[in-house]
Amino acid sequence: MDESRAPVRPEPGRHHLVREPEAFDREIRYFVPCQASILESLLESMLLMGEDYSSVLELGCRTGILSARILEEKPYVRLTSVDPEPSMIQASRERLGRSAEWVELECRSIIRYARATAFDYVLSNLALHFLASSEEKESVCRNVFWSLKPGGIFAFSVMLDVAPAGDGIWKQWERDVMGMGAGRKDIQEWHLRNRPAYSLVPPQAWLGWLRAAGFVHCELVWSETIFGTFWAKKPAERVPGLAPALT
Repeated sequence: MDESRAPVRPEPGRHHLVREPEAFDREIRYFVPCQASILESLLESMLLMGEDYSSVLELGCRTGILSARILEEKPYVRLTSVDPEPSMIQASRERLGRSAEWVELECRSIIRYARATAFDYVLSNLALHFLASSEEKESVCRNVFWSLKPGGIFAFSVMLDVAPAGDGIWKQWERDVMGMGAGRKDIQEWHLRNRPAYSLVPPQAWLGWLRAAGFVHCELVWSETIFGTFWAKKPAERVPGLAPALT
């Protein structure tokens, strides 16, 4: 791994998002050894899609890794991809190539994004654990619920707080990362750069926020070391009294 190009360590307490597209792709390449499995776990939520022209929202599209896979599997979906960083929107546009002409790419906050009953599916790939507070994560769950059509699916992958079994799981992750070509110094720098900045929570916290938002059939459907994928379904009938939390 080219250590000279590693992202700069954030200041303690700073809201952390990898802002350079090349740095983000490098992080994925070396430090998310199960990325292919994560993408498959997200795309499986769309296997029962009854209509090729379904509307899909991707929250935190970053460099378009998931967007590209969505369009490979379902080329006729109406895809909206949202990210707060202009450089990421441009990187996603470049990755998608000609397909970007049929994608609605928006530079918007993923915390506050909401569009009433507009989408059949909302997906997110390794973006929501960047949110700094529990309130922001809960707000996203409520806004996604409000944005989904009745019966819609929310599927997202995040890094997880894996305590109390954390040491063994982190060691397994380190072995996997070394198998991808990263050295021990790379891993040490990753820990210093990222672990104090990420706001990781256990699976039970995400499941609680999903249920509080009104979702049903909330499940951790896939997990490996420090990563997990959740699915949740909006009831087919409208639940009265639930409104978006635009915080």
